[in-house]
Amino acid sequence: MRIVQAHEVELVSYILMYRNCIADLQLHVDDIDEEYIRQSKAILISGTALAESPSREAAIKAVMLAKKNNTKVIFDIDYREYNWKNSDEISIYYSIVAKEADIIMGSREEFDLTEKLIKEIKKQYSEPLKVISTGGLGR
Repeated sequence: MRIVQAHEVELVSYILMYRNCIADLQLHVDDIDEEYIRQSKAILISGTALAESPSREAAIKAVMLAKKNNTKVIFDIDYREYNWKNSDEISIYYSIVAKEADIIMGSREEFDLTEKLIKEIKKQYSEPLKVISTGGLGR
């Protein structure tokens, strides 16, 4: 048996994503249950959920209820350029969630983009814990 270091293997990955009228963007504010959030230790909000209505409003409602009930908010940046119309939209919705997040997760590239787009947050709010993914090769 031979153990191979990640840098010794060239990794190739192909993915085809079809995202038209997808279920995760159909979450509605009426689907958010305060009691369920109150009983939870944490909720995870994906940046993808913020890309379109009605899921963006549902996600923001979940964040508001989590803060009201002392439930931790984890924000996974999960930036996908093709989900967004423009950078103003990203700035608005990412900043709403990021300023309330207890933990923010993402790749180095996602943090760089997010911090550039929502740089004013740092001036107004305390810093959340940040978890930066180094990717498949651990770099």
